Order: sequence, then structure tokens, then C-alpha cells
Amino acid sequence: MQWKQLSKTQQLLFIIVMAAIVPFAPEFIFIADLGGIELVFGFLFLYYKPYFNWFFNKVIQVKNNVNFIKGSLQQSALMQPKIYITQSIFYTAALVFTSSLLFSSVFLLPALLFNTALI
Repeated sequence: MQWKQLSKTQQLLFIIVMAAIVPFAPEFIFIADLGGIELVFGFLFLYYKPYFNWFFNKVIQVKNNVNFIKGSLQQSALMQPKIYITQSIFYTAALVFTSSLLFSSVFLLPALLFNTALI
């Protein structure tokens, strides 16, 4: 595709992208002069491909960690009804008698600390 065949919006977008890239990679000016827009976009893709791969790998890693944490919490002792009900009764009683949110939250900690799935 030739430069003259692009719309004004596409030309403006290309100029903005080049203005953002050129300070970090001045060789693209020479490539744009010799090869044209297609060659520049091809080299831009190749130039930034490691960064795209790094970003997508981090996204996959975050998804895997979230799924692991979700599965661990679903299997934890805190999610079992008999343990949760017992601890919530102690938590509520401690909150009513002491009026301390910090002290009453101690009753919820054992199930979180002694969970074998997270260790």
C-alpha cells in the first residue's frame, strides 16, 4: 500500500507511531525512506516481538496464579461449612463481648494459617 492510498487518519496515526518510536530506534527513519510503510511495520513487529512475548507470558502467569489461589481457597478448611460456621460463631461472640475487630479476627486466622493446600 502506498502512502498516497492511506487516509488522512491512517497517515496521522503512522506519523504519531513513528514519532514515538524514532527516539528509541532511529534506524526506522532510514528503513521508512528506503522500504516504505510495509517494511517499517514488519520491522516494528520484529523489533518489539520479545516485549510482546514477555507481556503475554506475564499475563498467562498471572492467570495461572489466580487459578491456583482460587482452587486453593476452594479446597481450604475455611470453605468447609462445619469449620466456617464454628469459626464464625466464635468470631461473632468475640466481637460482641470485646467490641474489638482486631481481637475477634484472631478466631478466623487458624483456618487460614493451617491450610495444607497453600503450604
